Amino acid sequence: MCSSQTTGQHKIEGICPYGCSGRWSGLNGTCNIECSDMTWGPYCNQTCGQCKNNDLCSISDGSCPDSCKPGFIPPLCVHECNDGNFGEDCNFTCGQCKHDAACNKENGRCVSGCKPGYKLPLCTETCEQGWYGVNCSEQCGSCKDGETCNNTNGECTRGCSPGWSTSKCNKLCGHGRYGSDCSEQCGSCKDGETCNNTNGECARGCNPGWLTSMCNIQCSNSQWGPNCESTCGHCLNATCSIYTGSCPGTCQSGWIPPHCLYAQENEQPSFTVGIIIGFVAAVFVIGLALIIGVIIILKRRKIRKANQNVSSNQDSRSGARGESEYNTLDPNRVDGNQEMCYSELRNYENVAE
Repeated sequence: MCSSQTTGQHKIEGICPYGCSGRWSGLNGTCNIECSDMTWGPYCNQTCGQCKNNDLCSISDGSCPDSCKPGFIPPLCVHECNDGNFGEDCNFTCGQCKHDAACNKENGRCVSGCKPGYKLPLCTETCEQGWYGVNCSEQCGSCKDGETCNNTNGECTRGCSPGWSTSKCNKLCGHGRYGSDCSEQCGSCKDGETCNNTNGECARGCNPGWLTSMCNIQCSNSQWGPNCESTCGHCLNATCSIYTGSCPGTCQSGWIPPHCLYAQENEQPSFTVGIIIGFVAAVFVIGLALIIGVIIILKRRKIRKANQNVSSNQDSRSGARGESEYNTLDPNRVDGNQEMCYSELRNYENVAE
């Protein structure tokens, strides 16, 4: 069917000099074949491409009237964008897709993810400051002066902030080190603790013999101990230990080692202790002697009482015999036998007493 009214010879020849109407087509302008919505050409044997907004392509040349859907090459919109391009009319370049894979031809997304240092989904933007690595999932270390690290491998190009080490500046200084690139050595911190990794200060103070917040200055020649608050004694030709205060050799004449702080003639603390010890020992000995004496006296009294009881019993049994024998002696006649009897009686009486 012709696009406009034909007359005369055109009707005889069966051609449409002004083109076909609608979806009609035909060889040499005959307009005797009606094409479907998705075909074009003289015989309607060509397929329309991906026209934008689902428009119908041209019957005569197959072109899309308002260009293609995103991801297809105009004007026919039959072929997808070449690898590396995407979007409407393939005007956009793919980002840094992982393994150099092609992005989605329609929206440019990297299906396999990004190369290290780029952000999803398009992988066209580098990581935000402070992040690096695959899909920007890793956090930068402590780079010098707050600079961001390399977005790909995380390395700090100008080195680390004080207190950090490695090329990524993501590890604290080791024990006993601090400062830029951990190049400084800690002072003598208390009990062997490590110092602050940034400024080298000792949080709990210094070991005896050291000064300052960093514990890196020794006591002077005449001081020692915690905070160097103690004064050395009278060492001979030497200074005392800054740690213990003892003299390395001996003392000057008249002073008591090892610290050489007390004069020999002023050993009053030792003398006083000796007096106290002697006094306590004397009291102990005297007390012990008194106890032993009391025990002996009590035992003697007990023995004497027992002897008295025995003597009383003997007197009661032999009193009559003794008295009769005594009375038979003639006081006017004293011979050897009587004298012996008197002597025996007196001895007996003494024993009884």
